[in-house]
Amino acid sequence: MLFAIWGRSRTLPRWGFYWLAAVLLFGLAGCSMMPRWAGGSPGPTELTVDGEQNFEETAHVGLPLVLDMRDPGISGYTFAGVAFDPSLFQLDSVLEEDFRARYAFTPLRPGKGVVEVRIRAQGGGPLETYKLIQVTVEE
Repeated sequence: MLFAIWGRSRTLPRWGFYWLAAVLLFGLAGCSMMPRWAGGSPGPTELTVDGEQNFEETAHVGLPLVLDMRDPGISGYTFAGVAFDPSLFQLDSVLEEDFRARYAFTPLRPGKGVVEVRIRAQGGGPLETYKLIQVTVEE
């Protein structure tokens, strides 16, 4: 088949070399960007937790788990902390802006755990559960 393209010569023509190099370059680069359904990396897990109080999500060890939610200050509450298993998750950052809050975690090992975001009325009072996220961490 290749001899039909190149004729009787057994050497690769110049345009053939560049064509082969381009195919290999783009083919190998494409392998690093495979979608999850084709066996690629799952990437970060981002979950918008608006509306409901209880959520379930699957995350992967070492890949960010980002929880995005509405700021409870609109309803007269303030954030009062987050509770989680420190052997399962590491809290990387908390960002509050534009009436939204984003909590970024790194799952440390496989397992199941709960992330509980707590709030308190602006005038004081007991802690209340704002969001409760059941997380399954896989390899």
